[in-house]
Parts: sequence; structure tokens; C-alpha cells
Amino acid sequence: VPGAVFLPAAQVSHAAPAAQVYHAAPAAHVIKAAPVAYAAQPVLAKADEEYDPHPQYKYSYDVQDAVSGDSKTQVEERDGDVVRGEYSLIDADGYKRTVQYTSDPV
Repeated sequence: VPGAVFLPAAQVSHAAPAAQVYHAAPAAHVIKAAPVAYAAQPVLAKADEEYDPHPQYKYSYDVQDAVSGDSKTQVEERDGDVVRGEYSLIDADGYKRTVQYTSDPV
């Protein structure tokens, strides 16, 4: 075609889509220990506790701490089903409080 102007066309190319590649996780080598033989311990029978038909005890203590100011005492005695005792302390207000108690058989 005389007098025709031809413009060069831009080259267009298409790449093939990239293939997705999957890799499996490496297989882990697991070492299993051989089963351990187990023998159960013998069961210990619990011995019956001794019964004291007439329990008795006595105890007492005394605390006199000059650093903390703690001051208290207690005395208690049990004879069979009867418990008697007394405790005292210096209260926060500075007064000595004393309590005497007795517990009789029901």
C-alpha cells in the first residue's frame, strides 16, 4: 500500500503459569524404647490404731518476746473425757486477757 505508515507493534508474550511445587516434610526417625518390665509394689496393710479408752495429756507454753512485745501463755490438761485449760495474752490495748475453760464429757 503506497503511502501507508506502518507502526511497529509492541511484542506481547505470555509466560506459562508457574507450577506450584509441594515438598513433604522430612520423615523423622523415631526410636522407641523397649517396654519396661514393671512389678507393682506390695500393698501394705494399714494397722489399726490403738484405742485409748482413757486418754491423758498435759502441756504448757510461755512466750515473752521483748522485741515484738508478744506475751502469751497456755496450760491444758486432759484426763479421759474432761479437758481443762487456761490461756492468757497481752491484747493490743495493753491489757492482759485470761480465759479459763473446761470441756466435760457429753
